[in-house]
Amino acid sequence: MTLDKKRGWIGGVCAGLANVLGTDPAFLRVGAVVAAVFAPQLAIAAYAIAWILLADR
Repeated sequence: MTLDKKRGWIGGVCAGLANVLGTDPAFLRVGAVVAAVFAPQLAIAAYAIAWILLADR
């Protein structure tokens, strides 16, 4: 999995995961926002870890 900084907004995590899953990045972005509303610390930590671990494209 790689980051997609061309189509990404904040780091390209959702866009990179959308490329792998074959879906629209908007679905993952909405999911990330919903997760951040209900579990902000967990969502921010997961996003930051994914941002650090995923390779740049």
